[in-house]
This record gives sequence, structure tokens and C-alpha cells, in this order.
Amino acid sequence: MFFLRRAFWFGVGVVVAYEFLPQIMKTLRPVAVQAMKSGLAMADQLKVAGAESKESFDDLMAEARAQYQAEKGTAAEAPPSEEEKPKVKRAVRKPE
Repeated sequence: MFFLRRAFWFGVGVVVAYEFLPQIMKTLRPVAVQAMKSGLAMADQLKVAGAESKESFDDLMAEARAQYQAEKGTAAEAPPSEEEKPKVKRAVRKPE
């Protein structure tokens, strides 16, 4: 009953893997590369979809805020324009 022991079949598996693993890896490498490439393409598409969704949400939020402010009777504060912003001089460090 030598053939019924797990250690025997484990040994057979090791020998088979040692003999055929290089050929299997050569065959599976292009498949793995293609799968990774597809994953990267999907990640890019998800980034674009997320950015578009965020932009749509921001537009809806701005419209809702404007309607709320109009109903409330107060004007929404607009951000200051470029002319209204105070100009700040940056300190320049002199090399020592």
C-alpha cells in the first residue's frame, strides 16, 4: 500500500513540478502580462469615471447652494478676484 501514502504523491508532485514548471511558466507569462495590462487599463478608466462623477457632484452641489442662497435671500459670497487679492511679497533668503 505504498501508493496510498500522501508522502509518495507529494514526492511525485515535486518531481513533476521540477520537470514541467519551466515550460508552464513560459506559457503562462504572456497570460499574466496581459492580465496585468488589463488591470492597469481598468484602473485608468476608474480614475476617469471617478473624476467625472466628482465633477458632476460638485456642479450639483454648487447649483443647490446657489438656489438655497437665493431662497434664503442672501447672496453667496464670491471668491475674491485676482485684482482684489492682496499681493504678498515673499522673503528671499540670501545664501550664507
